[in-house]
Amino acid sequence: MRAKIVLALLIILAVSCTNQERVKWQTFQSALMQQEKNEKPIMFFFYSTSCVYCKVMEKSTLNNKEIADTINENFIPVKLNIDNKLPIGKGLPSPSKLAATFRVRGVPAVFFVNKEHNVVKKLTGFQPVFLFKKHLKEVIEQKESD
Repeated sequence: MRAKIVLALLIILAVSCTNQERVKWQTFQSALMQQEKNEKPIMFFFYSTSCVYCKVMEKSTLNNKEIADTINENFIPVKLNIDNKLPIGKGLPSPSKLAATFRVRGVPAVFFVNKEHNVVKKLTGFQPVFLFKKHLKEVIEQKESD
């Protein structure tokens, strides 16, 4: 009986470890402050809690080790729930208002924004690993050529 309990706890621990997010998500305020100090673009990931494709993209594409490492090294990642209508902070808009500002028409949506606050690339809809890698590479190469 005791061995079964220990085994069950080990399985739960293993499953919870694999569900850990690899992308080091930042708050909106933190991202703006970090971008003032360095040249990294902000990567906004707009999602909805009711969006199946958002959940799949988070679990598969964004949790892919190579993609997460590339994001963490080259971008300031911010995850925003478009269902949230509360302000992000004092004097700041809500995620739903930011989505409206970016003209998000559907989720998942990913926007890459440079230091001058210009959108350099916009992705809408589910992005499989192979395609998202390609888009990340394009944004990185574009930044390096600027």
